[in-house]
Order: sequence, then structure tokens, then C-alpha cells
Amino acid sequence: MTAHEGWPRMLNDQRWQRSRWQTVSPPCGWRGQFGIGSVEFMVAVPVLLLVGLLIWQWALVLQARQVVDFAVREGARYGAVGHAEAEAIEQGLASGLAPLWVNSHALGSPHESLAASAQKFTVATGQGWLSWRQITPTRESFTDWAVSPDPSSVRGRASASPEIPIDNPVWRSRHAEPASGASLTDRGERVGHASGQTFREAGVLRIELSVGVPLVVPLAGRFISWAARSLSGCADDPAPRFGAVRVDGASLATTTSSPMEPIATTAEAALPVCALYRGADDAGQILPRIPLRAIGEARMQSSARLTARTPSAGPRAPSEQGAQGIPSTPTTGPTVAGVGDAERSVDVSVDAAVASNSSARPPGFLRIGAEREIWSPGSCGIAPG
Repeated sequence: MTAHEGWPRMLNDQRWQRSRWQTVSPPCGWRGQFGIGSVEFMVAVPVLLLVGLLIWQWALVLQARQVVDFAVREGARYGAVGHAEAEAIEQGLASGLAPLWVNSHALGSPHESLAASAQKFTVATGQGWLSWRQITPTRESFTDWAVSPDPSSVRGRASASPEIPIDNPVWRSRHAEPASGASLTDRGERVGHASGQTFREAGVLRIELSVGVPLVVPLAGRFISWAARSLSGCADDPAPRFGAVRVDGASLATTTSSPMEPIATTAEAALPVCALYRGADDAGQILPRIPLRAIGEARMQSSARLTARTPSAGPRAPSEQGAQGIPSTPTTGPTVAGVGDAERSVDVSVDAAVASNSSARPPGFLRIGAEREIWSPGSCGIAPG
């Protein structure tokens, strides 16, 4: 047999070998390996999808945090040039929060954008998922350091409210005597007995802003909001759900107007803090939220005026005194009312607020911290020794 005649036979042998192996059953245990990749895919993809959604939502929260920080600084700046009045502070807060909720459809002239932001600010405070409070100056600050305003500056005003002046800060902080008496001195500056503040500390406007930022990413947003509500004490709040199926596997018989809308509970109405985790926007859409809090401060550029919305500090116990006898920063404070409302338990009598030297107040009021002002190098005047 020649080589030319052997090629067809070899090809036929190879084809027979392939067909023989294809008809033989695979070894024992080999058949059980089929479908493992599909199982791994079904397990890994939902986990990776959830992780990706959580990262996306957290990035949006960090972006909103920058807006809240900017807004609280704007509120402090507006209040510093607006005599620390609530209307000026709220105008600054609404201006700073505009990037958070004014979309491209509402953009126009600056006046139109600010008007749209002010409307949303009013709705947010009414719903309870936005609040702010003034930390300092307080009524005790006015008790120690307020003076009668200049007659030329009260024209057109309904009443001549006492003011904390901004002129001659070096002389006033070292030589002016607080109305309630100086309990001690801090680096040569007199500290008022009622407020526990020096003159320069009383001239710093400090506010705190709390905003319930909406969580808009599907699944991740509602899961984060539900977990945060549970950790904050809103334990009776239902778990997030899709239709009638809850994330934790239970089913719900109660229905709402929207299949994606969580169910409100009586415990939610009883806990004001829960409003920061769920609230309706100006369009009436209820969204899951997570609270962001920021504190901003600015030195007064105009004399601070005592108003009905000026908060009051709580009693200062001896155990709260710092290293130099100054009260330390508290961990809790009162909740400031919404737009147009007075502070809780505020005495609207200006004369009584200024003349009273008593530091006793009902529990639950704001307590003032005692961070010392850092003296800036090169400032005019004598640096504290």
C-alpha cells in the first residue's frame, strides 16, 4: 500500500475515534459539574449590583454633604450682616441649598432661582425634614453684653431691641463689665456670669442645619434609609418593600397610594427625628431620606439684635465647667421651630430677657459651648496674654 492510498484510511480512523468517544458516557462525577457557572453568576450578579447601587447612592450623599456645608456657611454669612435675625439666616440657607433641589427646569435668572429655592425651603421646614437652630448668641449673651441701640439706627423699626455692638472689641472684651457680673477671666477677658461668654464670643453667630437628603437610587436608597431609621430609634418603621414584598421577606397586608411608598406608623408621628428620614417634597412625592447635619459660624459684621426667636441657654451646672470654669460643649440641644415660628418657650418680653440675671431655665434648652476664639496673628489690638 502506497502512502497516497494510506491517507484516506487514516482520516477514516480519526473520524471513527471521535464518534466512538462521543457515544461513550462521561466518567462518573463529571456530569455533576454542569451548571456551576450559572449558579455562581446568579449569586454574584445581585450582590455586585447591590454594592454598585450602594456606592452610587453614597457618592450622591457625599455630594449633598458639600451643599449642606455650603448652605450653613451662607446662612451664617447672611446672618452676620443681617443683625443675626432669623429672616436673614433663612434667606442665606435657602440660597445655599439651591443646588440641592433647584433643577434645570427651575433655573432662570438669579431672582427666579432664589424664589424657587425659598419655596422649597418653606415646604421642607413644614414637612419637618429640614430644621435649623441658632447656637449663639443667646438671650444670656444679650443679658451680659447688650447695650441700648443708637437712636439714629432705630428709625423705621417697630421697637428698639437691645444689641450686642461690634465696635471696639479689644477694649470691650478687656475692660467692659458684663451686666450680670464677671465670674472669672479668660486670658485677660471678662466672662459674663449669665452666658459664660466673653464679649468676642458673644459676637460670633453659630448655627446648626439639619437636612434630610433624599435617597433616589433604587433599592439602595430605601435600604440605607430603613437601616438608618432603625438605628436612630424609629424601630417601628416598616422595612423597605417593593409592592407587597418586604426586603426582609415578610409580606404586608396594608397598602398605600404608591407601591413604592413606605407605610407611616404612629411611632413615626411621635418621634420628631423620624421626619428627617422620610418626607414629601414640594410635588408631594414621599422619598426616603438620611439626615445630614452641619454647623457654621461667622463673626458678626453688624450688631446682633435680640428678637423673639433668639434662643435661650440652659442652666450651667458646676460639673459642666471646663478647665477655666467655662461650660463645655453639650451633646444635645433644642429643636428650632420652622419658618415663621418662634423658638420653643421663648419669652417675648425683651425687657425681662435683658434684665433677668438668672441662669435657671427649664430642662431641654440649648447649652452654650465654650470654644475659645483663636487669636489671628496680625490683628489690630493687643493679643491676649
